[in-house]
Amino acid sequence: MTLLRPEYLLLLAPAAAVFAALTAGPARMRIRRLIPSAVAAFLLIAGLAGPCLESGIQAHHAVVVADRSMSMARSGVPDCAWALAEVAGKLGPDDRIAFIEFGAAPSIVSGFRQASAPLPAPADWPESLSSSTDIASAIEAAAGLLPRGGDIILVTDGRQNRGDAQAAAASAALLGRRLWVVPAGSPPADFGFESISVSGTGAKGAPLKAAAVAFGSRRGWATISLALDGKQFKSTRLLFEPGERRTVAFETPPLAGAGLAEIGAELKPESGRDAVPENDSISILARVPGGRKVLHLAPSRGTRAFPGILGAIEGIEAESRPLFAAPRKTADLIGFEAVVVEDAPASKLDPAFSAALKSYVEDFGGGLLILGGEGAFGPGGHYGTVLDGLSPLDSDPGDEKPLWVLVLLDVSGSMGEHTSAGVPKLGLAADAVLHLAGKLRKRDRIRVVPFSSSPHDEISMEIEAGAEGALERLGAALDSLKGDSRGATSIYRALRFAGEAAAGAPDSRRHIILYSDGVETVGGTSAEDYQALKPQLRSAKATLSVVVTAPAIGGELRDFLERDVVHEGRFYHVGKLEDLGDCLVDDMSRARELVQRMRAAVRESRPDFRPFGSPPVEAYTRTRLRKEAGAELVLGLESGDPLLAVRRAGLGKAWAFAGAFDSEWSPDWIVGRGGMPMLWAAVMTDLLSAKARRRGVLVREVRGSIRVEYESVEEGAFANRLDLRASLMKNLKAYGLKPMRQTAPGAYEAEFPVDGPGLYTAVVSGAADGGTAVGEGDLRVSSGSELRFLGPDSPFLRGLASDGGVLLDDVSDYRRPDETEESAGLAGVSWLFYAAALLAFIVHVAVRERR
Repeated sequence: MTLLRPEYLLLLAPAAAVFAALTAGPARMRIRRLIPSAVAAFLLIAGLAGPCLESGIQAHHAVVVADRSMSMARSGVPDCAWALAEVAGKLGPDDRIAFIEFGAAPSIVSGFRQASAPLPAPADWPESLSSSTDIASAIEAAAGLLPRGGDIILVTDGRQNRGDAQAAAASAALLGRRLWVVPAGSPPADFGFESISVSGTGAKGAPLKAAAVAFGSRRGWATISLALDGKQFKSTRLLFEPGERRTVAFETPPLAGAGLAEIGAELKPESGRDAVPENDSISILARVPGGRKVLHLAPSRGTRAFPGILGAIEGIEAESRPLFAAPRKTADLIGFEAVVVEDAPASKLDPAFSAALKSYVEDFGGGLLILGGEGAFGPGGHYGTVLDGLSPLDSDPGDEKPLWVLVLLDVSGSMGEHTSAGVPKLGLAADAVLHLAGKLRKRDRIRVVPFSSSPHDEISMEIEAGAEGALERLGAALDSLKGDSRGATSIYRALRFAGEAAAGAPDSRRHIILYSDGVETVGGTSAEDYQALKPQLRSAKATLSVVVTAPAIGGELRDFLERDVVHEGRFYHVGKLEDLGDCLVDDMSRARELVQRMRAAVRESRPDFRPFGSPPVEAYTRTRLRKEAGAELVLGLESGDPLLAVRRAGLGKAWAFAGAFDSEWSPDWIVGRGGMPMLWAAVMTDLLSAKARRRGVLVREVRGSIRVEYESVEEGAFANRLDLRASLMKNLKAYGLKPMRQTAPGAYEAEFPVDGPGLYTAVVSGAADGGTAVGEGDLRVSSGSELRFLGPDSPFLRGLASDGGVLLDDVSDYRRPDETEESAGLAGVSWLFYAAALLAFIVHVAVRERR
């Protein structure tokens, strides 16, 4: 409140009256005059409360909140300086004004200042435009800035795509803030697409149903062209009225083959200017099951029998690829009904393919069949891999002792030589040992002892694989060896040391691996010396494997390795040193006895698979049924190990076979004897049936939300009270999962927020039956809602103003409200009271003077 105001000069009248009463005339007379003068002064002061109250009302506060989102830029951003000046001109000199602008989030450009003070320069305001609009957060920020009774002047087109503005306006009203809503922006001359959607999945030789939603902000004709895989097949002319939205429903030509089909639409106005060309075209990818296409992946080596089995199953189109050509994106997998991965070592699987496969199965309900072999499950190093997590068979049998591995690493002078690629041999060998250590399980231990003319036990190293930082310490120790190769080579002394070390090893499965690049160069070793090693290794209960990269080995060492390797040991001759790491991992799996080479009969099966009469297998990989993941045993072996199992994996299904389609593993499974083709036909039918039964799901956009709709009809009747859930992916990545609510007989829906442009894919599944996918659909959102909805949303702003605010046609219509109606009325009455008191005082003085 300002202390020096003209109204306060009126206080001089009662002050002068009191002074005159106290100073004029005799003392007795002064006392008699003082009483009526004091009463008159009191009345004057009381009457002066009116002008003092009116002029001394607390300063009024107002916040101008301006929308700076992209839609406002396209439809005409209001002049911020003009809006601020208009409001400031309606306020008093002591009133306060602040300025906030917002898009995805509010930003305080100017805090409270006197309305008469200079306005902030436009150069001080942020120039960037937001691709999102959050009116709610802007109202909340302004309400928090204001004292009780202040005004919020909101200048916006109302095209929000974040927050709940109505709730924020209601909260501001409860706090005593008045909301003035000013519609801003006018729609430019624009035509475009909001979205395009596909209902269900197509089929080879059949058309695909789709719908595109287009809009126009002015009256005019536009031509819409439709295309399939880039080839136009239809065009149509539409007349748009201002603000009208038109849905173009159409069917594509018959689809040529299975896989992915691109459906596109393009819009061209026939006259006038198109202000936003970015939204004139749109496209979507649709999955075409066609002839039940199945992708078969296997190492390139050798011939594979399973593609022939797939080809013999009616209705299946098999495509075989080597592992190095496996798809790296989920989009490249969803055109297949199922994926078969056969005999695939973990080291040969691209991490990008593994991630795509996981999304394909769990998010899109794809089918997966894992076939065993030398490179599958445990022998392939699949402990903890993505493929192992999807499988119903755990690569770790879980019932074996920890493994103690002793690696004898040749560091003689010849190991310092370089390979044809220019890499030192010792460096590659050290990396291979570290690769082996990374494939061990938590309780396993590995000890590395370098050797040349004799073992260098003083620089040996031993770690427990699961210990924190163990691999890093081993890697550092191996790095220190890479540049220190020298001396001759004595394989015999290294093996003798290994027998002694194994005898003192902890109680575990003991395995020795010796690697050398050449022939023994320290003489004096006879065949009898090598034969003496055999009882030593047997007593230590250790298995022995020897790996060499020399072109040839002679003498007693060759005889010992090729004919007399003891205790189920193996001799490996590796041609390329780059393959040493995989060779060591394969040997470790053999040492664990994960591959059982025995004639095992199939002793149990699921009832619906019992009629197939499965023949025995000659070899299989030991695994464990993953019961905690809901895996179900289909075929078991007389040893108690599982052979064939199935489980749900997210929205999809995975089968796994612990045998192999190899003449040494399962000869009777690949020659077509008995019911084997029938068995695999049953497996593939079960694997593919979930997708075959799917119905169409409608995915569409409704006022800034993605709505997933599904209608369930069983045998001509609506299916009610189903426990369904909708899983939504954006650009083939998980986006959200929500339960679906029933809205009508057999009708279910769920809503998700829109997060910008992209491909939204919904899969509807049953929550009570392990996630069986029953339908799927897609929606392509062309551009952000900031470019698809232009001009003020008058109905929305009218509803927003009804929550305690006022709707204005223009910022200039704003007026400063009185603080309260009661204070304004009191001020008016007080003026009358002051005038009456002043008149009475004058009459009193005049009468007194006459006396």
